[in-house]
Amino acid sequence: TRSAEGGYGFGLQVIDGASVQADNAVIDGNAVFGVLADGDGTTVTLTGGRICGTLLGTEETGSVGPGLGAQNGAAVTATALDISRNEGPGLYVVSENSSLSCTDCTIAENQFGGAVAVAGGTLDLDGSTITGTQESANLGGGTGIYAAEMDGLGPTVTVTDSTITDNEVAGVQLSGRLFAQLMDNTISGGTGQEHGVTTRCGDGIYATGTSAWSDGQGVL
Repeated sequence: TRSAEGGYGFGLQVIDGASVQADNAVIDGNAVFGVLADGDGTTVTLTGGRICGTLLGTEETGSVGPGLGAQNGAAVTATALDISRNEGPGLYVVSENSSLSCTDCTIAENQFGGAVAVAGGTLDLDGSTITGTQESANLGGGTGIYAAEMDGLGPTVTVTDSTITDNEVAGVQLSGRLFAQLMDNTISGGTGQEHGVTTRCGDGIYATGTSAWSDGQGVL
């Protein structure tokens, strides 16, 4: 879906405290967001199915293009979901009290990030796979998981029993004050990305401005 003007075209938008549960849904070829949960009290539960082929938006709508997103206090729970080949991140969670949980999910061949958590969002991955993330021509990136402090707010990221491999720029990239707990995972880097005469990253885990875990903050 996309408007005649080339603007918004969400596959599924859930807002203002509404709740949606969907089993084995196929959400394919939409624009700006495949699925977006937005607002305090909003909940989305997805089991099985796939979200793929989400297109970037315009400057007006925001050129993000995630498969599955939560923002402004919404909560998303996904199980056994395939999130692949989106022009933006596979998973995207932003702002305080927003959460996105993915169990037994396959997150493959997305752009910018396989999973992105910024500005106070909470991301929880368990038993999932993130592979094949590429740099976006518009957004850059190219990491399996990208978590960063933004607007003075750090995200919370918990990743367990997951495989994060063969992502172009890095397996996991952490930036600023945040809490990241990475436990019992297989994580490796990628080929890196050429920029002029240099090759950027390629690391398994790359962290800047972070600290070791202490009192609920840092990297464990």
